[in-house]
Amino acid sequence: MKNKKKRRKRSLIAKLSIGLACGSAGVVSAGLIGFLIYNYALSNKYKHILPPGSPHGNTEDVFDPNGNNFDIDAGGSIVTDTMTDEEIEALKTSLTNLLLTDAAKFTNEVKNLTIIDFALMPCNLNEAQNEYDKFMFSVLFANEKNETFALNYVAGKNFETDAEISKDYFADFINYVEFECGLDNCVKMSAAGQKVKAILKDAAFVGNAFLGFNEMGEECYFIPVFYGNGQGSVYSCLCSVMDAYYKNPLEELANWLTSSGDGEINFSVLNFNESDSIKEAMQILLSKLTLTF
Repeated sequence: MKNKKKRRKRSLIAKLSIGLACGSAGVVSAGLIGFLIYNYALSNKYKHILPPGSPHGNTEDVFDPNGNNFDIDAGGSIVTDTMTDEEIEALKTSLTNLLLTDAAKFTNEVKNLTIIDFALMPCNLNEAQNEYDKFMFSVLFANEKNETFALNYVAGKNFETDAEISKDYFADFINYVEFECGLDNCVKMSAAGQKVKAILKDAAFVGNAFLGFNEMGEECYFIPVFYGNGQGSVYSCLCSVMDAYYKNPLEELANWLTSSGDGEINFSVLNFNESDSIKEAMQILLSKLTLTF
């Protein structure tokens, strides 16, 4: 009898457990179904509402949360070598004032200018004594009457800078002209220079003769001929020979060129190429600052 009672008790407990389990499953199922119905209703409610647009305009633009604006190149990369209008104006004004002030020390014919070329040519070939006058740096420009001038500086070294950004590079270039070069003269192409230019045909400008030294340290007359893009030639002859005959260097160069070098006075010619660093300064001027001041 005891065994039967125990079996009935266990059966009752088992049935109760099964009933609770079924009841719990029903509650969970009902909750899950309700959750799914709720989410379905929400999704249908907002299904046709478009997402808000970007407050920063075109989503293809690069947005900087700090408020900076970036230029993007054709490849989609950020362009870091940029200049603001204020920076462009400051660089142009600085160079303009420098060149106009220096030109005014020699001529009153220049009120405005348009730069044509920068050139760096040798003017002292004697390595033993050319510390301060190794090069002649020239700025070719036209005035408001379209007359061509050469503003010449003497320099002991080429322009060098480690600047990587254009505005810093050009600022260093201005400092080079102002502080590393010594002002020599400003000349307009003379009638004799125009005659030589006509003979050479490809020349853009023929400057006046200036004093220089050859490799042996002998004093010479140097005549610069500019062809553009920083390139040109320097024709030279000994001062002692030229002065002995009381000759004009430019006129004698014209005679020498047309007589195939035959005559009392002979010239040597030294070609010079563009300086890479000064060429870069010219490129910045052309592409980022424009030529007209």
